[in-house]
Amino acid sequence: MITVGLVFTDADATVQSTLGQGLTSRLGQDVPPSLPGPGTVAARFGAPQRASWWLNAPADLPVVVTAVSGFADGRPVDSPQPADRAMTAGRTDATAQSGLGHEAKNITLRFEQLLRTAVAPPPTDKAGKDDTDGKDGDDAR
Repeated sequence: MITVGLVFTDADATVQSTLGQGLTSRLGQDVPPSLPGPGTVAARFGAPQRASWWLNAPADLPVVVTAVSGFADGRPVDSPQPADRAMTAGRTDATAQSGLGHEAKNITLRFEQLLRTAVAPPPTDKAGKDDTDGKDGDDAR
């Protein structure tokens, strides 16, 4: 079970970069809340079920991305771990062995990629023209 949160900010790149550093330094101190949707499996996903998490505030996007992972069967976790700790080599606890740290981190990275794609300027053809009309560029047929 993974819940994802997106918090959009008004921060410019400098402030966003500072925000990201602050979040990284606090990693392990604050577990983001789960985001349970009413009537879903996530509705029973509370603090005891949070196993691992990752959060990031990329400097190039005005967003904070969080992901909290846990076991889909709802089992409680004694000691939640930030993803970087859960991914440490040699760990033998259930959170590490199940890959929940990897899942939390990778889904946040995927959301960041999707957001970058969504805000990217449209591709241009060789002449510098917008090439988003769906045509192949050869109108001389």
